Amino acid sequence: MKTSLNLALLVFTGISFFGCNTLYNTKTIGIEIFVPGKAIFPEKYDTIAIRFNNFNSTYNSNFAEYFENNKRLVDTTNTDSAAAEIYFDYFLQTLKANSYFNSIFEIERADYSKFILSDSLLKLGFIESEDSLNSLFIPEKYKPAANFWSLAGRFQPQKENSEVKYLDPELGLYSKEELTQLADSTHANLLLSLDYFTTIDRKSTFNEQSPTGVLDVFVISYWNFYDLNNLMLTYYYDRVDTLTYDYIEGIEILPPREEAIQIAAEISGSQFATFLVPHWIEVQRMYYGSGQIDLKKTDQLVTDEKWLEAAEIWKQHVKNPNKKIAAKSMFNMALACEMLGQLDAAVDWAVQSYHVFGQKNPLHEQNCLDYINILSQRKLDIKRIEYQFDPELIPSK
Repeated sequence: MKTSLNLALLVFTGISFFGCNTLYNTKTIGIEIFVPGKAIFPEKYDTIAIRFNNFNSTYNSNFAEYFENNKRLVDTTNTDSAAAEIYFDYFLQTLKANSYFNSIFEIERADYSKFILSDSLLKLGFIESEDSLNSLFIPEKYKPAANFWSLAGRFQPQKENSEVKYLDPELGLYSKEELTQLADSTHANLLLSLDYFTTIDRKSTFNEQSPTGVLDVFVISYWNFYDLNNLMLTYYYDRVDTLTYDYIEGIEILPPREEAIQIAAEISGSQFATFLVPHWIEVQRMYYGSGQIDLKKTDQLVTDEKWLEAAEIWKQHVKNPNKKIAAKSMFNMALACEMLGQLDAAVDWAVQSYHVFGQKNPLHEQNCLDYINILSQRKLDIKRIEYQFDPELIPSK
């Protein structure tokens, strides 16, 4: 996979649509842009293995309870396990769709239906740890790992005729021998292992006369990432996602509880994949329309994604004696430059457009400032994407 990217490839124009006219005849266009994931690995892993290794795969009475208006109910089905499979499938599907890794091998899914956890880690008790994005993916593993598996051990399901699964003090549910076997059979250099999954949900009604309220579904997942070149646990991540359904009787009908949990699992699985790797998202961009005969031609050019041709017309009017036309043309030049991957030029045009009126026209001022901020963030995002494709580009401290 190439370690550098052409900025022009990081924008994809979608279907255009036009909004109603405002004082400045603004229009919007839908585009797709390439944005970074939140994680930056210390090296580029081209080939990965991925495994559904959920230890909490059987019916677990500790997570079977749910609440409706403070009334405790019990789920007699194994909803969590079905949701875990859905979560993992959507994670894998999204990861493959974004094509960040050269190869992804799915390993046969584990079956812990007859195992219980046992290890000295479970005796360490609860250890508080900072829940912050800044604390993710750090190689200091013992306290958070011990903390998580201590909790998992306390809340593991009751199983008859169970066998004991001993946790490796450094590798959790794996041993070095197992990791060696996985590395040899897949030739992967990174293993992503979903080791624990559960959901919790509650429904709250705020107004009994005209029922309104929320249904919250909490999706809890615990991942371990293993460097298969060095046979070591490199990263760990415990994640809680919340999906909230707002409901008003007669206006919005809630999905059945099981379906609501499955939808939450789908969304959470996809979101974690995009959390890890660069991906495409759809955004909206504003530009100015004009009734001026020459500038009206650009409407069709924008629709046809002919940005160079549109820019040629806009550039002819950046010094128009009519300041409104000049400001609009400069702003639109900024959009054309962004679409062509020229972000520095885009910022420059947006700044020039701002200075035509400065603070004398608050609406145009805000349009320019908003777009300058968007472009500045895109420049930072591009740099982060470059780091994700080639960690060697990260400046040394």
